[in-house]
Amino acid sequence: SLESRSVFAALGFKITEALSFDVEGRYVKDDVTSSIGLATQATEKYDNFTPRVILTWQPVDDLTLYGSWAQAALPGLRNSNTSLFFPDIQARVRAYPGYVDVVPEEKLDNYELGIKQKLERFRYALTAYHMKWSNLKDNVFTQCRFFVACGDTVITPFARTTLPTDAVISGFEAEVDVVLTPGWSVAASAAYNNAEYDAYFSPLAVTATGQTSGAGKRIYGFPSLQGTLSSGYTRPLTTDWSGFVNGEVLYTGKIYVDEINQAWIGDAARVNLRFGAERDDLRLEA
Repeated sequence: SLESRSVFAALGFKITEALSFDVEGRYVKDDVTSSIGLATQATEKYDNFTPRVILTWQPVDDLTLYGSWAQAALPGLRNSNTSLFFPDIQARVRAYPGYVDVVPEEKLDNYELGIKQKLERFRYALTAYHMKWSNLKDNVFTQCRFFVACGDTVITPFARTTLPTDAVISGFEAEVDVVLTPGWSVAASAAYNNAEYDAYFSPLAVTATGQTSGAGKRIYGFPSLQGTLSSGYTRPLTTDWSGFVNGEVLYTGKIYVDEINQAWIGDAARVNLRFGAERDDLRLEA
């Protein structure tokens, strides 16, 4: 179970007419209780302060450049079941790289630079970021004796242990909107990220892959490429009704679904098309 309490504060400073500086901070106290109702029940307490600073420069109207740094945190946990394992399985688990009885808090440092501008018929936004993720929770599964039990009270084919690991995520995002005519607009967006484990241990992967380390592999669940292209057109049909046509193409790149990158969901594109008519009190769409 998790009990959390927090306090938040923010301050903004106007350095010059075009330059501003904002500071935010959140203080969080977390109490995490594991193995509730068992002999190994324990409560770990975590205190975290997560700041955010933003420097914003607006040299002319409708043009903004900014840089920011922020920290985030998630509470850790205790590997409370380890002491319940059979001695040989305990020894195997405690020998895993980086094993600790109490996994520290996850910490994320995020650095971001961006620019955005809005003109009469044109808007764009560009963002680049770099994140350092420490103590990312790596859930490791250990095969139990005869796939039956890992301890006198741990009746399961596989026992879970959590290890702290690290990862790095970098990327950029771009958005563009253009009004071609009073009734016709086009928008596009693209995103690229490179998300890799600095270290990741997966002992069960050795059977299928011959390796137990996910270091340098992509973080599963994150596509490296995403993009959209959309357009919309509208025009009056009568004094009360207007017609519209909207279309979009959505692209998602390959997504790995395991830590060793042996399985994935292939890239895919989806096309949507909508058209219809509307007035002040009614909308018809297909």
